Amino acid sequence: MPLCHYHCDHHESLCSSEYVTGNSIIGNGATSIVKLAMNTRTKNQVAVKIVNLSMYSQLFDKEVAVLSAVNHNNIVKLLWYELSQDGNNIGALFLEYLPFPSLMKHILQFGSMTEDVALIVLRQ
Repeated sequence: MPLCHYHCDHHESLCSSEYVTGNSIIGNGATSIVKLAMNTRTKNQVAVKIVNLSMYSQLFDKEVAVLSAVNHNNIVKLLWYELSQDGNNIGALFLEYLPFPSLMKHILQFGSMTEDVALIVLRQ
């Protein structure tokens, strides 16, 4: 899928052609799937959120706007995004990859947290 590259001003310029995704889906939801990608040169990993723009264009635009404006240690960083140029109407968000599980996965796996632990997590 040929993509048109856009990068966020606060990040170094990156090139999606240096990244490969396999069949490794690391997340999915109602609007997208997220795959793990690796840089063929540096071996750095990123998460690639793939969105069908024919159905979710406005949500994609809002997510790009919000993630581009936010800079916080506890929020995944948007590295850059790309739009397909071949008529497939696909958008891709290239995100910082965090290998540890989400809070929801942690709760599903280990159950509820004590109030003391929850307060520590929520303060972060």
